[in-house]
Amino acid sequence: MDFSDIRAYPERLFATYWNKILKDPHFNVLLNHVGKSQQKIKEQFLGLKTPEQFRGAMVHLVELLVKKTMNEISFSGTEELQNYKKQGSIFISNHRSTSLDPILFNYMLHKETGETAYNAAGDNLQNTSWLGHLIRLNKGFIVKRTIDDMDEKLHEANKLSFYIKSLVERGKNVWIAQRNGRAKDGNDVTDSAVLAMLKLSHKEKSWEEFSSATPLIPISMSYEEIPLDTVIAKDHLGLIDKSDKGRDSSQVFEEIGEQKRRIHIHVSPRIIGSKRGELVKGIDRGIITGTRIWQSNKYAAELLKSIGSKKGIPVQWLKEKLVNQEESIQKAMLQLYAAPAINLQKFLNRD
Repeated sequence: MDFSDIRAYPERLFATYWNKILKDPHFNVLLNHVGKSQQKIKEQFLGLKTPEQFRGAMVHLVELLVKKTMNEISFSGTEELQNYKKQGSIFISNHRSTSLDPILFNYMLHKETGETAYNAAGDNLQNTSWLGHLIRLNKGFIVKRTIDDMDEKLHEANKLSFYIKSLVERGKNVWIAQRNGRAKDGNDVTDSAVLAMLKLSHKEKSWEEFSSATPLIPISMSYEEIPLDTVIAKDHLGLIDKSDKGRDSSQVFEEIGEQKRRIHIHVSPRIIGSKRGELVKGIDRGIITGTRIWQSNKYAAELLKSIGSKKGIPVQWLKEKLVNQEESIQKAMLQLYAAPAINLQKFLNRD
């Protein structure tokens, strides 16, 4: 099967696509905005000649991102990773941030195992050509989301499934979100279509055989302050103009560059099930119960019950964000922050 239009770029094509990026006028505008204090980064980028140098630069950039824009990043459940060091796995994550989820997951994976995963990226990010090339040079593969024709959609899902299978069979790890797009209401619910896509290349196997052979591992991304929370709330309410094709790409740079607070990543045990529904519930359980509940989540949940309640400990930065928004946006932001705490409580009550 021809994967050339979706695959991560192979190392032998590094020079071809890196030169295209360097020649892109928009990329050069971005480089020219790099401050004097970061001049060494610009020089390092311009001097990259090999895939090894490129990977080293990417690791350095992410470490700089963590150091400069985060108060703290922590991990738990990472002992699970040792069970699959020699076996390709599919990590299924909740989706809070377009760019930061796969970047920070790979930061954690590299810290713990020295490896990084191939990661899914929506074709909406291909609208900025140099960014699309950069993603695919950095082990990103393309998920075609903007297809209307049902036959073509099935064809592309089948191709994507076989591509992921080819990676896993070669012992490579794969990161993929549990749903198409960020959870704009804060509810981390797995879309069963994601699992259906993964199994298209394993039709001869039952669900239990498939999940026994291929490790499906839930990943929980917990942000104390959610990147672009106001934008996500407005998007959820349909208040964002989606006609701008460069909107998603510009948001990537906003969420990478803005200051962050604390972030926690949890790795849950693999999920095995005899039916698709069992796997969906297992992934949901792993992600929701593995989520770290911050004070911002508790405070938002308390305010949702009764706006202005003083039972929760006020979170000043969130309070200040809410004050300047219309009531509908306030409620959408509160829902975004409150959902992890509310959903965890539902799971605990169910048990």
